Amino acid sequence: MLTLRVYPLPMRGLARALHARVSLTPFLGAAGDVRDPAGGLVPALVMVLGVSVITFSTVLSSTIVEGAQRAAWNANGAQIRMSGPQVSDELIEIVRAVPGVADVALVAPQTRTVNVIGENTDGGARVFVVSDSLAQVHAAAPLVEAFDESLYNDSADNDSLSQNPSDLTVLTGGSMLQDIGTVTISDFGRARVVGHINDLPGIPAGRSFVVVAQSSWEAAGRSMPTATAAMISVTDDGDREAVASAVQEAVPASLVQTPQQRLDSFTAAPSTSGLTWLFIAAVVLTTAFTALAILMVQALGGPRRIRLLALLRTMGAGRRDARALSAWEVTPLLGASAVVGAVLGAAIPWLLLQAVDLRGVTGSPQQPELVLDPLALSVVGLGVLLVVAMGTSVSAALASRADLAQHLRLGEER
Repeated sequence: MLTLRVYPLPMRGLARALHARVSLTPFLGAAGDVRDPAGGLVPALVMVLGVSVITFSTVLSSTIVEGAQRAAWNANGAQIRMSGPQVSDELIEIVRAVPGVADVALVAPQTRTVNVIGENTDGGARVFVVSDSLAQVHAAAPLVEAFDESLYNDSADNDSLSQNPSDLTVLTGGSMLQDIGTVTISDFGRARVVGHINDLPGIPAGRSFVVVAQSSWEAAGRSMPTATAAMISVTDDGDREAVASAVQEAVPASLVQTPQQRLDSFTAAPSTSGLTWLFIAAVVLTTAFTALAILMVQALGGPRRIRLLALLRTMGAGRRDARALSAWEVTPLLGASAVVGAVLGAAIPWLLLQAVDLRGVTGSPQQPELVLDPLALSVVGLGVLLVVAMGTSVSAALASRADLAQHLRLGEER
């Protein structure tokens, strides 16, 4: 109803602008759309519902796929994740020697939990020490939540804090929400907080934790804890899956994983694959039913259109004018309905994300963000244009093949 109320307003202005032109067909088409839209409510309703369902399915599918990809990357923590045995210096050298490996970074947990005293106090936080090379590893993993660069720059200037070599530079994580300032860590002393992260990529860190760079940890006079997980990046010309297989052969006792392996395992689940096929079926079936409904509405309006074209042909109008008039009759209303349907179809997923928890669908600990995929939406828009073009072409072809003389005689008999 909103479409039928709003769309005649620009059409009236267009009809006034076309009134002064020599060509009759554009003015007649615009004026006819204002006085008597082809089909009225039915084609507008079909197009609004059809496009909204197609857009909704496309946007929600893109959101779930993007959320699952981010979840797989953050669960893996890097292009390749190796875990299992204790990662010693000798083991690192073996991994570095594998062709295609660019950087190797360690993530080592401190054995004891600590108390963190600051703006947000936590009594059971874990401490994780990470290699400084983790910055390069995260840079090669585009969907992984990278750490603040200040974590690796222990000499960062901060006018409000007096830094000394014994201070740690840390990130808070999980339930500790303090993202800047100073805290006191039991058994370790004062620490400078340079940021906050929700989760530790690739590592189940627990409810609350702090992250320390190896350079800051060793500058404070402490030794690197024993690590059981290594994050690996691949060279630009390396194949991730092939390098992962080579790392597995080099360290047979380890568990080597890639984000694609995690994503394949998640998408193979019946609930995920079933939802994907449901979205695809919704797009295909809705497109087909929308096209069929448009053709049926055009067929119902065929006799009135043919009578008008018969009169115009007696005044010198050609077949090209007949096709143009058929396009003017249906395109403005369907175009306006498609715009309203697209806006509605994009707004419903946004509303759904505010009200429904989709973390179980994406496999992520965080609620996914709304994703408007330009490529997918362009394909949807092209499909809608093809549906409208098909309906216009069919109605124009039927009108041009009608027996105009017979329709003129029927008009005289009436």
